[in-house]
Amino acid sequence: MFFVLTGVTAICALLLGGAHELTRAPIEMQKIRHVKGPAIRAALGPVDNDPLAARLTVNFEKGPLTLFPGKKRDSVVSVAIETSAQGYGGEINVITAFDLQSGVCRAVAVSHSSETPGIGSRATQPQFTDQFRRLGPDQCAALRADGGTIDAVSGATVSSRALCSAVARAQALFTSVKSTLAKGSP
Repeated sequence: MFFVLTGVTAICALLLGGAHELTRAPIEMQKIRHVKGPAIRAALGPVDNDPLAARLTVNFEKGPLTLFPGKKRDSVVSVAIETSAQGYGGEINVITAFDLQSGVCRAVAVSHSSETPGIGSRATQPQFTDQFRRLGPDQCAALRADGGTIDAVSGATVSSRALCSAVARAQALFTSVKSTLAKGSP
């Protein structure tokens, strides 16, 4: 009896593992299309291409980075980068779009957040994220209390700092890949 139950359990585990592998890519595509997609499109603004279909992956020492280029008349004019940071209620995923020529931040949109409703979640709203617009490549994405130009959301300092951290990381990543994108590799 023991061997029969062990065999049945092993077969079920193999089937479950196989189902997971078969559905991994479609699930990831659904996440990109329906969860990240609206944030990416909002951050990039009007572009001629589908940035989700044109996405490309660049390998960094810390792992792969997915870029979402925005094109106008067949040339890349902007790029969206997803980064994340630990907020008060969990990880916050942030989409940051940059103008390719100037390096200025075009927009910031939050694609996922587990922050406390009514408190930390206010840091994911446009009233806070719009402060990052027109942030230049030489400007620090940090709160005023930390030497930057961004005003924190009252009562949500941890969440505000997390968004600043994610945008600062996106700025650094953008600087690293800007020359590759300018050459038109996507």
